[in-house]
Amino acid sequence: PRRARREEVRRNLETSLIDPDFARRVDLEGRLEALRAHRAGPKLPDLQEERARAISHPYLTVGLERFQRTASALGLESRHPFVDLRVAEFCASLPGSQTLEGGWLKPILRQAMAGRLPQEIRWRRGKERLGWAFTRAFMAASKDTVEVAIRDNQDLLLRYIDLAKLEGACRSYFRDGSESQAPLVYEAAHLGNWLRRPQNRPKISAEAA
Repeated sequence: PRRARREEVRRNLETSLIDPDFARRVDLEGRLEALRAHRAGPKLPDLQEERARAISHPYLTVGLERFQRTASALGLESRHPFVDLRVAEFCASLPGSQTLEGGWLKPILRQAMAGRLPQEIRWRRGKERLGWAFTRAFMAASKDTVEVAIRDNQDLLLRYIDLAKLEGACRSYFRDGSESQAPLVYEAAHLGNWLRRPQNRPKISAEAA
């Protein structure tokens, strides 16, 4: 129901640093509605259509573009074998028993890795992500840098972020050592540096242009 979706948006705003006025100006609720529209509905006709909807979700495109930008900055080219057209077509044609069986996701891939991966990895239940572990370690070793990034960019951040919430998060993280506030602090520092980048680029005079 629309009321429940609005309540979800309200809760997300309360736990984020986004300034409520900025959220209203950019119609954040409408943007989230557009994003939800890409989710698979509860009554899709068949498994193939559900897979096609998942493959066409914007998250996939955004992820690939992000990884490509990161790799390019280091002079690398990222490759994603699972989005090869032939692999995608093959996976879309698989019966449901090969994508979910006995409560296990991706059984065909687990079976294909027999003799290639240790059993505890091949049949693990979790889906660990290492990115935040690296970010948390970086922040712990660079707290002064993170704090300076936030302080020096407050004039830019105040257009988008509730500074009272940011100050509370920084106080809990830097003074009290609250790891639960680390994601908010990191997001603010990262956003501030990103917003500052255009101002730090070399300026070309009108005569030179």
